[in-house]
Amino acid sequence: PPKPPAPPKPPYTFNADFSLAQASGNQDVLTTSLGEKFTYTWPKWRFTQNANLVYGRANGITNAQLYTFGVRGDYTLRANLTAFLRFDALRNEPAGLARVLNQAAGLSWTLLKTDRDELRLDAGLGALQRRFVSAPGVVQPPGTEFVGNLDGYWKHKFSDVAYFEQTVNFVPNFTTSDGWLATARSALVAPLSQKMGIKLGYLATYNNAPGLLPPAPPIRPTAVRAKKFDGLFTAGLQFTL
Repeated sequence: PPKPPAPPKPPYTFNADFSLAQASGNQDVLTTSLGEKFTYTWPKWRFTQNANLVYGRANGITNAQLYTFGVRGDYTLRANLTAFLRFDALRNEPAGLARVLNQAAGLSWTLLKTDRDELRLDAGLGALQRRFVSAPGVVQPPGTEFVGNLDGYWKHKFSDVAYFEQTVNFVPNFTTSDGWLATARSALVAPLSQKMGIKLGYLATYNNAPGLLPPAPPIRPTAVRAKKFDGLFTAGLQFTL
């Protein structure tokens, strides 16, 4: 007899990530990473929300403190073209970023979409607000900066539950020409079951115009400029609904 039709897929997806490392004794170390992504799809609209937290302490000193949050809405204009609105927020005090807010609008073009691969390109314009964790007397960037947004997204499925995902983001700054930002995020998921898998991730960020970090004895006796490049590797579990 013919197989019964597959049940319809729910209009939403939800993924949650978790990793933890802790050491005690001669070294007192705690590093944790949490992340989640929620997507809901209507016939013409798609809503996406994501958040990430990375926190680390070593011997009583906070050495990692990264918080990100983002929401995005897409409206379908045609089969491979959508218009989007997005808002992203970031806080990374060890890298000298007290607050980064980015609002953007633009178009998203799906160049390739098959059962195994999805390739998408986004282009838009927006506004950026930055606040550095700076030394006293340091001039902060303007209140609002006019920026562009260029994004590339690629996802390859090895199976229904195993995949590789790559996102690249470039933010040119039209107000402060040297204040451009670039981000690359990679993720590889290998399944342990239908609902749980091992996730390896790497986040690379480049800030071409970092601020000055305030003195913090005994680590920084004087003000120093934050590094332009930050890399973050995580390994943990992913849960899917």
